[in-house]
Amino acid sequence: GAAEPAPAAPPAAPAPAPAPAPAPAPAPAPAPASTAGVPPMASNTMPVCKYGLGCRIISPEEEMSTNLPKEQQHWFRFQHPCYWVCKEGNPDLGPPGVKVPLHARFGMVGVNGRGAPCPPCVGELCAANQCTNMDPDHRRCFRHPEDDPEVVEAEVDEAPDELDQAVLQDEAAWAAPELGAVDEEAAMAAKMAAVEAAADGELDEAVAAYSTALAGMPSALLYAKRAEALLKLGHPSAAVADCEKALELNPDGGKAYKVAAKALLKTGAWETAYARVCTGVKLDYDEDAAELQKVLRAKCDKMKKIAVQRAKRAAAAAEGEVR
Repeated sequence: GAAEPAPAAPPAAPAPAPAPAPAPAPAPAPAPASTAGVPPMASNTMPVCKYGLGCRIISPEEEMSTNLPKEQQHWFRFQHPCYWVCKEGNPDLGPPGVKVPLHARFGMVGVNGRGAPCPPCVGELCAANQCTNMDPDHRRCFRHPEDDPEVVEAEVDEAPDELDQAVLQDEAAWAAPELGAVDEEAAMAAKMAAVEAAADGELDEAVAAYSTALAGMPSALLYAKRAEALLKLGHPSAAVADCEKALELNPDGGKAYKVAAKALLKTGAWETAYARVCTGVKLDYDEDAAELQKVLRAKCDKMKKIAVQRAKRAAAAAEGEVR
């Protein structure tokens, strides 16, 4: 017979799946930034000594309670500006041994008084007398210029603003008329006529009637009302004079203070106007006066900055001439 066929070979086993690729190694952590040569910063949380460079126990050497633990000593508990000692003295800084700040913005103590601005010579002298003490306690307890970025204020625009332009340049003179004796009945009638004329906008008639009423029965309120009318007519100086008379009769008259502030605004007397409106708001608050108070405060602040700006320019010019 025929030969039997050979048995079929078993199916081949599937090839094994390739092994997964290993996970990438984690990136190495960045090396910490080097702090070599970088001085520690002064503490921003410790209290500041109110005497500044005028403190008599400002350093460990001058500390009067050295028998106490360091943590209880004044120089360690209260922060001071760092300084250098002008051993030979200086006519602008003070006698020999005077402490001089490392930067003019720390203020000066000495012949100029506590917290006074530093004289111009401080800038050049400080450049040659910087602190090299890197002791952590010293850096923590004494403030150095590099601890705080210097803020350079933008220069204030000195061009006339709206308030400057509103100052009356050619004020017409005004004097109260000589009316002689006015009886009480006539004064009362004039007062009523003045109130009515002012309400109708007839300011000349109102001023004349107020003048008649004041001749017979002077009062703080009548002076303040005439001042208000005079101001609207373009006589701020006369208005201020009437307000002063009103305040002589009644120092607590809020209206007189507020009218005076508005009148002084027209003369350019910003600081006096601000003082007057502050008192007026305190005695008799109203929104308009409070708003004027804000405007005048901003104006006074601006004028102080302009004065400092001009003084710096003058000092720089004088220093340039000396050189």
